[in-house]
Amino acid sequence: MHLSFSGTLLKQFEDPGVRQTFGETVNIGEFLDRYRRSNIEFVGSGLYHPVYPLSPPADWDAQTEWWLGLGRHLFGRERFDGFWPPEMGFCMEMIPMLKRHGYKYVLVDSIFIKPKREMRWDEISEYLRRFPQTEEVEVHRGAWNTEHHWGGDFTQWTGSLLQKKGWDELRRASEYYWQSKKRFDQQLAALENPDEIRHLITRAYDHLLKAETSCNFYWGSRWVHRSFDDLEQAYYLLDCRQRENGQSG
Repeated sequence: MHLSFSGTLLKQFEDPGVRQTFGETVNIGEFLDRYRRSNIEFVGSGLYHPVYPLSPPADWDAQTEWWLGLGRHLFGRERFDGFWPPEMGFCMEMIPMLKRHGYKYVLVDSIFIKPKREMRWDEISEYLRRFPQTEEVEVHRGAWNTEHHWGGDFTQWTGSLLQKKGWDELRRASEYYWQSKKRFDQQLAALENPDEIRHLITRAYDHLLKAETSCNFYWGSRWVHRSFDDLEQAYYLLDCRQRENGQSG
């Protein structure tokens, strides 16, 4: 049995406030203990459920690595062999990144797979253990189909003008973050308050990654403002970093 959890849900599992609020309904600690003892094969994902092919590639590692940190902590697993891309959004450019993080396979929509010769399907993990992969396929860029749209062109997340604007702003914000992070790393030794500035940068990055959440873009233009709200917070914190460091921008 394979099971995947979004990083957002994992963060709620470890939140003391959530555990207290729902304590009379469910004992979250107890069912996490059951998960740890189970033989379920948990598959990894992205922390804030991003559509990877649409999100800035510079942020892929953080979305992936931060989920792994939570997964290891909550499920007691040192390794996660499989990866479930949010919204089944996948492109082959993700493969080197997933390999760096220890993944051995990724679940994709079969309609986008083009085998180089005839192949058969079997149980994933057991099959890979018994028969290491020798065949190659090409996987076309795409996501799963939704109620109204084909997943191959990502129209569900990019169809409106505001959605497109949202993705443009995300890319700009990501570039701004990495420029700010580079300046911080270069000036680290000369800073009087490096821990405070590092905290601001980390908080800013958390808002940036949250802004990449797929649900912000799934519902047409209706929820794109949620992405903008987090981007505003990210910019504010990065600008605070510059003021802390006596920079002008």
